[in-house]
Amino acid sequence: DFIARIAVHQPGDPRLAALGLEPGASLRLDDPATGLCEADLISLIDVRGTTNLRTRTMNESRMAKWAAAVRSEERRAAREHREPQLPAVPELVAEEASARTIQSFCRELKGLLTQAHQRGLIPYQPWTAVVDDHVVWAGPVNYTTKNVANRDQVRRLAEAMAAVELPALDRTGRMVPADGRRYAAMVELKGIEGPREEELTALRLSWLELDGPLPRLGLRHAEVFEPLDGGGRERIVVPLKHRQQGETRWVDLTDEPELVERLRCHVRDHVPRPVPGSDDPDERDPYVFTDHRGRPIDFANFGRWWKAARDAALVEPGDEAIRGLPFRQLRAAAITGWLVRGETLAWCAEQAGNSQSIIEKHYRGVNAEIGYHRTRRPRLVPDAPAPPPADPASRTPDELAKLPAEEVASLLEACSRDLARRATG
Repeated sequence: DFIARIAVHQPGDPRLAALGLEPGASLRLDDPATGLCEADLISLIDVRGTTNLRTRTMNESRMAKWAAAVRSEERRAAREHREPQLPAVPELVAEEASARTIQSFCRELKGLLTQAHQRGLIPYQPWTAVVDDHVVWAGPVNYTTKNVANRDQVRRLAEAMAAVELPALDRTGRMVPADGRRYAAMVELKGIEGPREEELTALRLSWLELDGPLPRLGLRHAEVFEPLDGGGRERIVVPLKHRQQGETRWVDLTDEPELVERLRCHVRDHVPRPVPGSDDPDERDPYVFTDHRGRPIDFANFGRWWKAARDAALVEPGDEAIRGLPFRQLRAAAITGWLVRGETLAWCAEQAGNSQSIIEKHYRGVNAEIGYHRTRRPRLVPDAPAPPPADPASRTPDELAKLPAEEVASLLEACSRDLARRATG
């Protein structure tokens, strides 16, 4: 459909007179002298490179909301007999397709033309080596420790996000000054534990277990937008990738006290208290990460917050390679961090909710840098925490008598340390 809309004759095309056609007529494929040619295909590729319908929809939505806010403020000012205080014009994002999107478009178009020519449906092949040379083919994803964020950079990105100040719509639909504090914990969580965007936006308060001795969170499902036939989108629940329906992926936070504390502060400041008896499931179990309107985050509209935080955070020597870092690649920062600290490919795949072959393929640069070897410990799931030392007072005399002398000595030493700690505490 996209190709049919743009593969048309433009005004001034010299072929129009020879064909007796008007501007806007579809390009033909029956004659190499007057039909689709190299120059047409190159133009189509250029148009595809500057077309991003998601960005266009986001820009149109921003302008519509801004226009509504302007009208509302003008009416309010008229009623109050004052000059209107108009909101700032929103910053629009340039439409641009990714290299992979352009590559997919070119592969599909070239394949269609090749098959049509091979089957005799068209008399010539308009796609030539000249067109191939115009395509910027995206290389395979290959992460290294140099092109993903390290832990220090992730922390700086989270702090910078908290300091970002931008206008945003509040719960009443008014454009008001806002800051990025409600997004800081999400940035740090993604950069250290690597959940996907659709998993972050689905996270509910009941999935967090932050106050016990073994803090963790459980990812139970993901939420994505599904286009509607009549236009618009709706949120739908989907299973986690590489998990069965209803299966939970647990994320252990025991070794991340700073992240746990940031999540606790986030819950305190930005997550409403649950209302157990409510008919609204979002009140019974609130979303953890929401925008300033209290709605689940739509990452299609998150770019301006991320860009502002990234531009403010990545200004130090050594940040050059990741200054254009997309938000989604914080997940790569987490997986790289696991490999660097000594985890196996199998463990990383289990934690990330990926296949081991994908981890091995995309992180071969990291593995080459750190000298990864397949004989690392085969830890397929997070190690279970060591059980707490037994309390000698809970044992009967008969049980103590059966213990080896070394264990009895260890228990006595633990008791001595505990008594000393209490005496000085």
